[in-house]
Amino acid sequence: MYGATAGQVGILRVEASTNQAICGIIPNNKLISEFLYYYLETQITEIKNKRLGAAQPNLTQGIIQDLQIPLPPLEIQQEIIEKMNEKNEYIKLTEQLINRQKLEMQKIIFALWKI
Repeated sequence: MYGATAGQVGILRVEASTNQAICGIIPNNKLISEFLYYYLETQITEIKNKRLGAAQPNLTQGIIQDLQIPLPPLEIQQEIIEKMNEKNEYIKLTEQLINRQKLEMQKIIFALWKI
């Protein structure tokens, strides 16, 4: 709700308690948690723009409560989740490829220094 992590979202899959810096949203039977997560991920910039305060802008529970969350049918939510999961898998594989290429570049640099 405040500081550097204001606006970050996640899914908590176990029962837990939090402090006042966390705002929990408990979906009902018309909203799939993963759909809510992906939707909020697309809204982080917009949510952060609503922060209040000067020195350390904060989100308030009121700001969160006022969010307009779309409610497509559950089948559509599930389709969106599946597409987003596919994209995330592609991103993960791409990041792995980038990391491998960076390691290869380091090996080349180290090999050149040995010359």
